[in-house]
Amino acid sequence: MKRYILLFLTLLFSCYSPEDKEIEVYFSPNGGSRDAIISYLNSARDYIYVAMYAFTSRHLAWALKEAEDDGIDVKVVLCVSSLEDPFSKANFLKKNGVSVRIDTLTYSRGGIMHNKFCIIDDSIVITGSYNWTGYAETRNEENLLIIHSKRIARKFKRRFETIWRRSVGLKLPERKSLPKVTIDALDKEAIRRNLGKEVVVKGKVVKVGYSRRSNTYFLNFSEKRGEFTVVIFNNLAEEFLKKGISPRTFEGKEVAVRGKIKYYRKYGYEIILKEVSDIWVVKD
Repeated sequence: MKRYILLFLTLLFSCYSPEDKEIEVYFSPNGGSRDAIISYLNSARDYIYVAMYAFTSRHLAWALKEAEDDGIDVKVVLCVSSLEDPFSKANFLKKNGVSVRIDTLTYSRGGIMHNKFCIIDDSIVITGSYNWTGYAETRNEENLLIIHSKRIARKFKRRFETIWRRSVGLKLPERKSLPKVTIDALDKEAIRRNLGKEVVVKGKVVKVGYSRRSNTYFLNFSEKRGEFTVVIFNNLAEEFLKKGISPRTFEGKEVAVRGKIKYYRKYGYEIILKEVSDIWVVKD
């Protein structure tokens, strides 16, 4: 009998690696997941790599910002769908020095970057169903695992590097020289007077409409029908996504648009956008 017990213990401990110290388990809502993540982000000494489907948590974004400020190598790759989310922290992270990329390749193949994991210093993996969002912390039924294992961390790191290489940076290309005439989007008389001319139109995008059938975006500068609109057709919409930008993110922002003003009886005054670089944010 003792021989069998000894054999069992030998097999048990042969499966245990000294690198695999512990697996911590958390559940949501309000189970301490966010605080645990922040604690480990604050403990980083070398790098933090994050692959996250949805990222809207200001607490976690701020923790990454502080890590970047401390000289930690912070990289974040997000799904294209995050560009559609007005609460996404992608722009906040980018503005604060964090390297952010968007996995457009998976999207172009008809899929989504659905990962939710973080690797810290070749030794810790944070993963589970828990997206880095407010709802994941306070409303959703979620799970979170914190794995202390160099072996597993190496595997996750290799996968992260694969996704990172194929992803695109979050930025707009440089603009060309601009026309001399600049018009307010709500100045109807100036819009009419410059019909057919190439100008710059500035104003706040009140609403972004979308036609799923034609994959066309409509940037409306007024709640009224038939007012000035910027149109982004299918081919250019795809170019935006390839560059890690969603036209939906212009909603609520002051933008400038370069192009020729056209008039259609059915739709009103429009600029049909020709290039990604022909629109840029003036003020968030």
